[in-house]
Amino acid sequence: MKKITSFVLGMALVISGISFATSQASAQTLPTGCTSGGGYSITSGVSCNGTTSVQTGCSTTAGYSATSGQPCNGTSFAANNATVYPVGCTSSAGYSTVSNIPCDAASGLGPNGVTYYLAGCSSTTGFSATSGLPCGMVATTMTVNGSVLIPGCTSTAGFSTVSGQLCLLGAPNTSTPPGLPNTGKGASAPLNVLLLLAALGFVTYGVVKLSQDANA
Repeated sequence: MKKITSFVLGMALVISGISFATSQASAQTLPTGCTSGGGYSITSGVSCNGTTSVQTGCSTTAGYSATSGQPCNGTSFAANNATVYPVGCTSSAGYSTVSNIPCDAASGLGPNGVTYYLAGCSSTTGFSATSGLPCGMVATTMTVNGSVLIPGCTSTAGFSTVSGQLCLLGAPNTSTPPGLPNTGKGASAPLNVLLLLAALGFVTYGVVKLSQDANA
């Protein structure tokens, strides 16, 4: 009877340890308004990857860096389901051949009376799923010292904080993609390691206990 009890206890420890380790490795809580770890919440505008780190050239995690043109949540355009130019565009000039939206990322009431929305928005409510910017933002071109600046630019230098495009209208975007993405989970890494080690300890103890009982 004692051997049976020890065997059951050992098996329980092994199973619970494996289950705990698996749940810790795979668990991920997404912010409200997110369906994956990429992009931004459509209800709050926070980054779906959980990061709160503000990148160089950014003032928040939303939008794009004015110095690099990369997403302010530390990931890539692809990870946010976005593109450097709107889909159907190859430069900042003209309109998309797919959606007919302005290729310079302008939003608001267009010259033809059509209301255009920021990329990642389908109305003026909520937040962009690809940039985290408010969908009600009106982004228009402006002329400074004879130069036409696309939305999100204050000069011809740098990149648009609205779209990540080069501020020099019509120039090709040659921004360098970042390295490994910042998932925002770095701060919790030590705790996760300790939990996994504890789970491994349970598994090891269970295996040893089973082995001892089998040889008894």
